[in-house]
Amino acid sequence: MNNNRSPWAWVPTLYFAEGLPYVIVMTVSLVLYKQMGLSNADITLYTSWLYLPWVIKPLWSPFVDLVKTKRWWVVTMQLLVGAALGGVAFTIPTSFWLQGSLAFFWLMAFASATHDIAADGFYMLGLDQHQQAWFVGIRSTFYRVHTLWAGRTHYDSRKPASRVERQYPLLLGPCLLWHCRTDPRPVAVARLYPPPTLRRQSSRAATDALRHRQ
Repeated sequence: MNNNRSPWAWVPTLYFAEGLPYVIVMTVSLVLYKQMGLSNADITLYTSWLYLPWVIKPLWSPFVDLVKTKRWWVVTMQLLVGAALGGVAFTIPTSFWLQGSLAFFWLMAFASATHDIAADGFYMLGLDQHQQAWFVGIRSTFYRVHTLWAGRTHYDSRKPASRVERQYPLLLGPCLLWHCRTDPRPVAVARLYPPPTLRRQSSRAATDALRHRQ
C-alpha cells in the first residue's frame, strides 16, 4: 500500500459513509412508515428502539478493539449496511413488510453503531495528533451532510422506498469500493503506531545508548 496517501483520500468518505445509515434509520424510516399508513403512535413505538444500538455500543466496543483490525471492521460493517439496505427494499412489497423492514433497520443500526466504533478508532490510528486536530471539522461536516440529503425526503411526494431501493445504494456502493482501495492497511498504521512491546524495546535501546555515551 502507498503509505504516503493523503488523509483527504479516505477521511471525508469514511465519515460520509458513517452518517449514511444513521440518517436512513433515524429519518428515512419515519417517513417510510408514515407513508405506508402507520399512525404516529405506532411509528414512535417501533422506531424508538432503533436508536438503542448507538446507546449501548460501548458494551461491545472492546470486542471491536480486540478482534481483527479497524479496517476490517469498517469494510465489513459497510458491507452489512448495504445488505440490510437491500433487505429493506425487498421486504417493502411483501405482506410482512413491517416486521421485515424493522428487522433489517435494526441490523443496519447495529452495523452502523459498530462502524462508528471502528471508524473513530481507525481515525485515531491512521492520523497523527496534528492531522487529527486538522480533520475534526472536516469529518463532522461529511458526517452531517446526509441530514441535508434526508431533508428532501420530507418534501418528496413519492414514497421513500424508491430512495431506499435506488438512491442510497448508489451512495454507499462507491464508498465501500473506495475504502477497500484507499483506506490505510494495518501495516501502514503499525508503522505510525508500533505495538507496545516494540515501543518498550526501542525506549530501552535508546536509554542504553545514552548510558553508553555517558
